[in-house]
Amino acid sequence: MKKFLEKFPVIELPFSLTDEHKLEFSQFNDPLTLDELEAYILPHENEHDEFTEYVACIRYPDTKDFHALVYWKAGLLKHEYIFATYTLDGRLIDRKPLSGLRSQSDIIVQSVATLETDWMIHIVEGEGSADLHSYEALESRLIQLELLADGRILVI
Repeated sequence: MKKFLEKFPVIELPFSLTDEHKLEFSQFNDPLTLDELEAYILPHENEHDEFTEYVACIRYPDTKDFHALVYWKAGLLKHEYIFATYTLDGRLIDRKPLSGLRSQSDIIVQSVATLETDWMIHIVEGEGSADLHSYEALESRLIQLELLADGRILVI
């Protein structure tokens, strides 16, 4: 677990996860090994094939009783940041998608997440047509998550 955790640099909060950060993470963070993927990520992924890519992103600061990580998952017509918490010995506690981009027929859904210092996570999600000419900002949704002291991720 130690080598796996080292791939995720601890960040300073607040921090916003945008689509552009993926390039920085893949450029500066060490790649995840197949053994690490098989031990900590793939057993918990429902949608996965040989073309799915995973990138280590960030680690939450100041978690004493668990580990809280964000990784990038890119698949066909969908890429997203995944927030996952683990026990100190590496067992999954909880997992939630945070933000990203997905295509649903002729609709594009895009979201941005901000991780706050109080362990709250604010996600703003909006959708528009694939031609990008009909986005309605007033129809954006706000989703709130809270990271609890036991590592569970609560949708508020």
